[in-house]
Amino acid sequence: MLPPRPAGVLACLAARPEAGVVVVAHTGLDDLVSPLLVWRALPLHGRPMTVRWWHVPAGTVPPVPARQLQWLRVQWALVDSWIDARRAQVGLPPLSAQPAGPEGDDGGQDADPVLEAPG
Repeated sequence: MLPPRPAGVLACLAARPEAGVVVVAHTGLDDLVSPLLVWRALPLHGRPMTVRWWHVPAGTVPPVPARQLQWLRVQWALVDSWIDARRAQVGLPPLSAQPAGPEGDDGGQDADPVLEAPG
């Protein structure tokens, strides 16, 4: 899983506060975490993908940027939980239990920590 990069989403929310948000999660390409692994996996035939998305209606996203960041982290934690559940269904360990990739994979930027989703 890639680390959260909230700046773009927060910019979109600031520019269009009346817009709803669609959160999309997918599994099936989880192990392709570097350009080298993607290259080695080509062509991607025979790799089933599962996609889930949910809509967050306009007006339900917090209007304050600091609260939007917290909300976004909760959405990210929900995505992580969903991915881990799909992986468990096929007998794979959760991605959160796997070691992170080599330093520098994130373009030299520090990732924000992911908060646990409630309940």
